[in-house]
Amino acid sequence: MSSASASPSSREHAIMLELQELLKDESIVVEDVKIVRAGKHSKIVVIIDKDKGPGGVDTDLLGKITQDISDWCDDNDPLNG
Repeated sequence: MSSASASPSSREHAIMLELQELLKDESIVVEDVKIVRAGKHSKIVVIIDKDKGPGGVDTDLLGKITQDISDWCDDNDPLNG
């Protein structure tokens, strides 16, 4: 079974809702959030897209969103460490 077809865990869903709220003013939709193992640690993978219109997220906005998510993770510690 691919991870794309798996249902999000309650933790992934909670993170997704928090990030959607964080990014709502950027006209961004959080498509998916996955917590995946990365060696002996875990990481959060966030899939985003523009809420409407053609094209994708440009690199300047992507950089800002990445920093916003990183700051949110620092403040909220969603992986407990």
